[in-house]
Amino acid sequence: MSRDPTKLKLFHLADGLAVQVYRVTRGFPVEERYGLQGQLRRTAVSVPTNVVEGSARNSEKDYLHFVDVAIASASEVRYLLGLSARLGILRSADEEPLVSRYDDLIRGLPKALERAPASEAWSLKSEAWSLRSEAFMLRTRSPRPAVRSPGVTK
Repeated sequence: MSRDPTKLKLFHLADGLAVQVYRVTRGFPVEERYGLQGQLRRTAVSVPTNVVEGSARNSEKDYLHFVDVAIASASEVRYLLGLSARLGILRSADEEPLVSRYDDLIRGLPKALERAPASEAWSLKSEAWSLRSEAFMLRTRSPRPAVRSPGVTK
């Protein structure tokens, strides 16, 4: 069941916000090109991209997963905008309206999750948390192998 994301007001909001993030980050210092500027831009683009990708999926479960990822990305952008302002890289006159519009977007996207049957939405959220927990456990459990210099023996 393919959906048309261009019919969603929230898609257009997310798309417009991505363009605005690109515009306001143009003035970031050169040393932030691969740091905060790049992260903000990638994450801002991730929001509408995940809505588009989810819309192209055949199952409701896959669609909901991508909407969930879009919500998380929008939350990340909101944080990074605030961080940029606190670091003095982004003017509060640019940050405040963007954060407000991301708040609107974050409040609106979960409505897509509410449209799914309750059991499917719950299952999707449980699965996402389970995968996150498993990934964390794998990262913290497996120590890195010791690196030995060539020619050194014990």
